Amino acid sequence: MIRTGILMAFLLVSVMSHAQVWFDFGLKGGGNSTMLVNNNIFNDKLVVHEFSFGNAYGFRMGTNIGSFSEFTFEYGVQSINQRWRMNDDQGNKFWRDIDMGTRNIGLLYRLHKNGTYSEIGYEFSKVQSAMLENSGDTPNDLLYGSGNIQDLLNPNYQSLLFGFGLYVIGNGNLSVIMGFRAAYSLKDVISEAGGAGSPDAFPSEYANYDSYAETHPLTIGLSFEINYDIGYLVSPHCETRNAFILF
Repeated sequence: MIRTGILMAFLLVSVMSHAQVWFDFGLKGGGNSTMLVNNNIFNDKLVVHEFSFGNAYGFRMGTNIGSFSEFTFEYGVQSINQRWRMNDDQGNKFWRDIDMGTRNIGLLYRLHKNGTYSEIGYEFSKVQSAMLENSGDTPNDLLYGSGNIQDLLNPNYQSLLFGFGLYVIGNGNLSVIMGFRAAYSLKDVISEAGGAGSPDAFPSEYANYDSYAETHPLTIGLSFEINYDIGYLVSPHCETRNAFILF
């Protein structure tokens, strides 16, 4: 995280010396389709991934360089949920629900053009809470019962972010943005206490798989931002970014 911050700071200083710079601040929030990607579970025909949803909200600060480039810092909280329905050969069914809460710091580069944007970046997440609920015809060989499972997860992980969107409403200084964003964890979220490296690891300890598969959080969703531009405190803008509705 420190090296990434130093690199972004170096890029900012290098470019700022040759281009007009202005700033914006904003609030952001949205809803996500969330999943814990585990290849063993994903390839198991007896397991059904039921639709799971979460939300995210926080604030952002952007440093704009000219009309097209922006480096952003984000801080927020997020919920990640996963619901599986497990079946067996005898027709029994049980459900396993995992609810995670994280605090996130994001560092992104955003490219603006013709009222739209695309972005790519890196996110650092700290797991703040994690709860498990088992229901239905639960197997006798479950190692992990319902309750707090935060110790079964790594305390932090990093994700790669990618997104795109457009300016919906704006008046020059105030703007509303709608976008889509996907985030995929680059690190296994299961800890040593959760059996990382073992075929009997959480969350599939009951299934007797032949090998271990890592578990990676994935979120894909819709986001909204309300941003206020304070560039006029520094110097006039090079160009106003277009929005569908102006006021």
